[in-house]
Amino acid sequence: MAIFSWIMLGFTALLLLGSGIAWGMFLAMDDKHWQRLGVKVFRIAMVVLLFYINAMVYLHIVRVFRGEPPVVEVPLPSSD
Repeated sequence: MAIFSWIMLGFTALLLLGSGIAWGMFLAMDDKHWQRLGVKVFRIAMVVLLFYINAMVYLHIVRVFRGEPPVVEVPLPSSD
């Protein structure tokens, strides 16, 4: 699972870097095409990041249903 995390987060970081470069080209050249490209790449990066977060949440839920202890265990108050 660690490999999946590194791949997804690395891919997202590269997309954000590409978005920043495209946005910088827009600011330097004042060309609307670079702005559109920067926004599109940023949106793709956010979709990849949200996919990663959803995968981690679903993995945690499945592990708890299989009987593994949760990451954080909240003690319930006793009814004394």
